[in-house]
Amino acid sequence: MVIAEAHFAGVDSPGDIAPSLKLPTFLLVVPISLVFSFFFDEGKGISDIEKAEKTIPIMSVQNLYNLGERKWEEVVEYTQKRNIAFIPWYPLASGSNKLKEKTETIAKEHGATPVQIALAWLLHRSPNILLIPGTSSVQHLKENTQASTIKLSDNDFMALSS
Repeated sequence: MVIAEAHFAGVDSPGDIAPSLKLPTFLLVVPISLVFSFFFDEGKGISDIEKAEKTIPIMSVQNLYNLGERKWEEVVEYTQKRNIAFIPWYPLASGSNKLKEKTETIAKEHGATPVQIALAWLLHRSPNILLIPGTSSVQHLKENTQASTIKLSDNDFMALSS
């Protein structure tokens, strides 16, 4: 299977480009499943998704979202209820200085890195979250994939979520 993301920066809605769109330019291909994802420069909310759905089926939404940036909580909930994948943009952020101590403590308890804990938090957050963390090295790729084996306790999750 293949993930194919079509990114259209600066477009208010996929409906704005659909009439002239014959085949999207795929910028990322990764083995998993076929997904059309529209990434908007500043992220979009529920009303934008509803508007886009009138033109094309939405399979995923990608907004800035991570342990420290949770502006799009409503969108995560909305997409989960509609079985739409949510792809956090910049998922590797492990939070602000406020979260640093919590993240480091939980990382030590799990024999992990703070980044792995941030990724594990996202995976624990919602079943529709699809992580595609970028990396520039094989070592970081291995570390990132190991995050999926970390099982945060409910207490860990709540401590990081507060």
